[in-house]
Amino acid sequence: MSKDAMKHSNRNYLGVALAIALCACANAASPEEQPAVGSMRVAKAVGKTGAPVEVRYEPTGATVRGQPTTLKLAFVPQIAGSELSVEFPTSDAVSIDSAVSRMAVSKAQRDAVYRRTLIVTPRLGDTAELRVMVWLEAEGGRYFSIFTVPVGK
Repeated sequence: MSKDAMKHSNRNYLGVALAIALCACANAASPEEQPAVGSMRVAKAVGKTGAPVEVRYEPTGATVRGQPTTLKLAFVPQIAGSELSVEFPTSDAVSIDSAVSRMAVSKAQRDAVYRRTLIVTPRLGDTAELRVMVWLEAEGGRYFSIFTVPVGK
């Protein structure tokens, strides 16, 4: 390959790498776009709370049956753990339109804030409940809780 061809080829690779990096940065939410954790609502645990994790949420728009809306979530471990796992199962009441329906964090830190933004659509009415399943492996045990997050009024 000639020197000119190699320069052109290297520029193409560099351009592709730069485009990928810019897309990744554009998809990451900047800190000013995230609500303060203290201003977010606290999700309710279903039954007895097992996982020492506070789940907070903030809806970001009007909720109408069949129309997607954005839901911002924050997970705050109350103790350090070797792994924090979160699942957002679909149901008859609400669908999750986001590509990611799980979250896993290795070495979760106490009082750290782990965020996820979901696009959800109420299926049966203008209000629904999203179930959030949370596991925290810590102190030689695995703790589990289910939380409900209201979608809509």
